[in-house]
Amino acid sequence: MGAAATVLLRFARPSDAGAIAAVVNQAYEVEAPFVGGPRTSAAEVAALAESGDFIVAEHGGRIVGTVFVEVGEEPAVGWFGMLAVAPDEQARGLGRELVEAAEARLLRLGCREARIRVLDQREELLEWYERLGYEPYGEQPYSFPERVRVPVRFILMRKQLGR
Repeated sequence: MGAAATVLLRFARPSDAGAIAAVVNQAYEVEAPFVGGPRTSAAEVAALAESGDFIVAEHGGRIVGTVFVEVGEEPAVGWFGMLAVAPDEQARGLGRELVEAAEARLLRLGCREARIRVLDQREELLEWYERLGYEPYGEQPYSFPERVRVPVRFILMRKQLGR
């Protein structure tokens, strides 16, 4: 049974900020060998929600996944990030569903291209996004250099939408 049969996707409410931060931090613990500290906080989630949308996956009244979507500064370009699925809900297709929801949201907002930043140390994630149709197009320094434990950078990836 696919994730869609048991999980509700919806836009986040302000009261979801703490649960979103918790899911993101749990999912990003896999990056602890590369980057120290929590990935986000409820305050950061609330601040980001002012400039974009969090889409959440809810299962049994619990937020088990999320993705943040925003329109970029370039015309017709949107970004998504903080894609996270609770560890006990991974490998069931929910990540793919959240990416598809992010892409659909960006299309509705007039974007023709989706972009993401992926930590270069996450080779399995880079390969996963490539299978979803994303291609690398550049690099960017990691946003919080004071937190890095080993040299890391972002790989910038993009995908044309609406084809």
